[in-house]
Amino acid sequence: MWRSSKIFFGLLIVISAISILLHSSRSSGSYFAKYSDENSSFLSRLEGPIFSEDPQLVSYLYSNILKPPSSMPYNLTFHSYFSIKRPFLHNITFHKFIFDTFKDIERQGFFVEAGALDGESFSNTLWLEYKKNWTGLLIEPDETSCKALESRHRRAWTSCSCISPQNYAVKS
Repeated sequence: MWRSSKIFFGLLIVISAISILLHSSRSSGSYFAKYSDENSSFLSRLEGPIFSEDPQLVSYLYSNILKPPSSMPYNLTFHSYFSIKRPFLHNITFHKFIFDTFKDIERQGFFVEAGALDGESFSNTLWLEYKKNWTGLLIEPDETSCKALESRHRRAWTSCSCISPQNYAVKS
């Protein structure tokens, strides 16, 4: 449990730091611009390796980048509801693998889905969340898809950001 929490936390830091860098290069009159004026030393540290448990970074991530799981009822289409009941319909091979792998696991689990799209179409984690009471982190860099993802009221953390193969933020 400790190891998976540490991996999740590290991944979360990397993803969010990258998102911060992307926003800093695109934002001018936003909250982030105000934040960057007040904390320029913090933002400059994001360009190099930054300690993943940095208190200022963690605070910023929880306040501005990560959205907690929804407590509202799911907002899914009929097609997704049917896919949850019969999870093999739109991607038979992958969902059969997920079902066979996790069908006997009764405890709550944690997933990370990079490229979550709208959180419904072609979702690889919706069945685990809905049927097995798992939660996780849904990552989607496209703004339009991320807005749709947030409207589904998934029981997982959401981050409208991208990921990197580096273990620290990279500005491109």
